[in-house]
Amino acid sequence: AAQPTTAAGTQAGTSASDPALEAADITWQGPASEMKGYLARPKAAGTFPGIIVIHENRGLLDHFKDVSRRLAKEGFVAL
Repeated sequence: AAQPTTAAGTQAGTSASDPALEAADITWQGPASEMKGYLARPKAAGTFPGIIVIHENRGLLDHFKDVSRRLAKEGFVAL
């Protein structure tokens, strides 16, 4: 069966272990408490435009991590 693709032709469902990407859960100190997020970026050297992915009210679900990885496959840094 064929894999669904995005409008740009990237396969929907980009793996967290894709060798072209760096993707991981991250934490940083916010103004009042520790913040958590998911960062996906191309492994290639260089600078890339950034995108902030805002999830729905149910939290950081796997779907939004996948969205970030798909954006990284298109050449963005996605948080």
